[in-house]
Amino acid sequence: MNRIKSLDGARGIAALLVVLDHYVTALIEAPTDSVAYYFASFIGSYAVGLFFITSGFVVAASATTSSGSDFFVKRIFRLYPIAIAAVALRILSEYIIESPRNLDFENFLLSVSLFGSDFLPNEFLVEPIFWTLAIEVKFYLLIGFAYFLARAFKADLYSIALVSLIFLAVGRFHIIPYHPMHQWATNFGVLASTLPMLILGWIFWLFHSNQISLQKLLAGLVGILLVLSIAPFPIYVSLEKGAPSWLLAFATFCYLIYFQDQCTFLFNRVFQLLGKISYSLYACHMAVAVLIKRFSPDNSLSTFIIFLSASLIISYVVHILIETPMVRFSRNLMRSKKTLLTPLKDTQKIS
Repeated sequence: MNRIKSLDGARGIAALLVVLDHYVTALIEAPTDSVAYYFASFIGSYAVGLFFITSGFVVAASATTSSGSDFFVKRIFRLYPIAIAAVALRILSEYIIESPRNLDFENFLLSVSLFGSDFLPNEFLVEPIFWTLAIEVKFYLLIGFAYFLARAFKADLYSIALVSLIFLAVGRFHIIPYHPMHQWATNFGVLASTLPMLILGWIFWLFHSNQISLQKLLAGLVGILLVLSIAPFPIYVSLEKGAPSWLLAFATFCYLIYFQDQCTFLFNRVFQLLGKISYSLYACHMAVAVLIKRFSPDNSLSTFIIFLSASLIISYVVHILIETPMVRFSRNLMRSKKTLLTPLKDTQKIS
């Protein structure tokens, strides 16, 4: 897939919006009934919606051009090294401020696995904001399985996407009500309330790459709306904040795809750099927030500038020292695998 630079730049802006959201709602703890809290929550929800749709689109495109093993190698080396670094930074920050949470090694492992929310509530994990990454990991598994079925058994990808939506809708009524005390059931509720946005990006990729018709795209959109309308956790799709912000995210996504020539400001180096460090920024900024809240607790402009600057610097360092080398390593690993397998394939052809 030719890289869509407008999506890269927009992803950087979305990461900044999440940082602003957490500054207002978590760092300075604005009153929940204040205009500032509502605005911050709205733009945070908008940013997460844009992240989800974009991720669904890009991951589906990546799966199209990758073998099953290459797809998972790329995803693992893209996601987990930063997650480990971010959790380690958060633990270090809480150690410096002498946090009473007493985070142990088991909590560390649960957090970096990105499946910890299936066993513990988010607030008990090292980095609570990783709930979005937990959703993404499950989407990766879904996409990997879907493309395996498509290649091995000629399964229809669009049908798999619709079946996934049906599974979420059925699970909303037949899993959560009967397992109210189980954390995995609660996490399924979060999954059923958010995964449709990633599936939306996937279906949109199928349409964008001419694999489905406009009629199927519209039918898929209706299915997604129906699933979200019965979401177990309507905070993500409430008419107050969630639904308008996610509709705005979808409108923004469509604009970025089809009107790239009107988004050229996103192509400059600043926004492209923000796009490159967006994942590191998202993952690491709360570790900075913990320290800022302890040592500079006021809500002045200077505090925000210090928080944002420190978050950007740390994210850039993590991107350069961890993310870039790991992505390069994964590419070399895949090239080595192909080099080793090529003689074997040639031998099989000859025989």
